[in-house]
Amino acid sequence: MRIRTDGEYDWRSDLYDRTAEGFGVGTKSGGIDAACGFSTQMLRNPRSTGNNHLAVVTMKMRTMSVC
Repeated sequence: MRIRTDGEYDWRSDLYDRTAEGFGVGTKSGGIDAACGFSTQMLRNPRSTGNNHLAVVTMKMRTMSVC
């Protein structure tokens, strides 16, 4: 998969760098993989992440049928 990070999409490069750093991985691809894994876990079992705020948001999203 290729994600554009040029022109009007250059903001994505910083986002992916910060995501990789936040998850403690060394590459942008690793950061995206970690974020997707975390999101999948969050949607399956919000309380397993240890972040109650995210659990509440996820439960509201499920109730609204956004996910």
